[in-house]
Amino acid sequence: MPPSTSGSYAGAPYGNSYYRTYANMVIVNKTIIMPIYRPEFDTTAVRVVKENMPGYTVVTIDADDPAADIIAQSGVIHCITHTVGVADPLRIVHNYLPDTYDYTTPYQVDAIIQHKSGIANAEIYWSTDTTQGYSPISMTLTNSATDTWTGYIPAQPIGTKIYYYIHGQAVSGKQQVRPMPAPSGHWKFRVLGDAGLEENLKNIFTESVYPNPSQGGITCIPFKTERLLNGKIYVTDITGKVKELVHEGDFKLGESNFFINTHEWSSGVYLIIAETNEGSIVQKLMVK
Repeated sequence: MPPSTSGSYAGAPYGNSYYRTYANMVIVNKTIIMPIYRPEFDTTAVRVVKENMPGYTVVTIDADDPAADIIAQSGVIHCITHTVGVADPLRIVHNYLPDTYDYTTPYQVDAIIQHKSGIANAEIYWSTDTTQGYSPISMTLTNSATDTWTGYIPAQPIGTKIYYYIHGQAVSGKQQVRPMPAPSGHWKFRVLGDAGLEENLKNIFTESVYPNPSQGGITCIPFKTERLLNGKIYVTDITGKVKELVHEGDFKLGESNFFINTHEWSSGVYLIIAETNEGSIVQKLMVK
């Protein structure tokens, strides 16, 4: 909220200036219409909005322009437009997931999804690598009184960043996503872990799996430990479904090589996960 040119802010005890708030904006589909006031404040405000609203186009309107004098008309963009309705809204309300330390329990996603004709189905689309696209997970109606739908993103190893958005389809056929510019706009959260633990584990893969991409043949997984570890190495597809259990039990001291044969695997991204008594670490494998 920038001050007036004289340095005053709105409301006591700061004076009687207009309320020059950047939050007095409106979102129309994939566009944010945002008021601006003076360049020395506007640049930072626009940058913050763009960083926190990925995928949206930001359009600015000079609310202090003397030719229009919008700020003097008892409000700016939101105040002017907030009573303009939508003829056939499909409503999706979701409080996005925060960063987590949990790498063993699936991540519960709840959303209120409503339409006057009812909701036919809903999905979560999620990814750990947006360049490889998103995978759908069905949501189910878990509370009919509040129109709450629920789905679960598979648990991911420490260090993973998860991107996701929600899609809903009404009985009438109307569809909607949140965030509205999805998939280019999305929510995201990270699977955190103890820094010391990550430091201890980061070298157990002595080098990257190879060949990578795998051309449909034998792929080597180098592994090294200088202390006693037990656990397992397994491969999942991008949806979290286990494709192959590579090793389970104690890991021998020193260097080891484990192998998988991707000859009959479908093309795509796979995760090679080493899950030990000290934590987990993951590598990505592309199969062509």
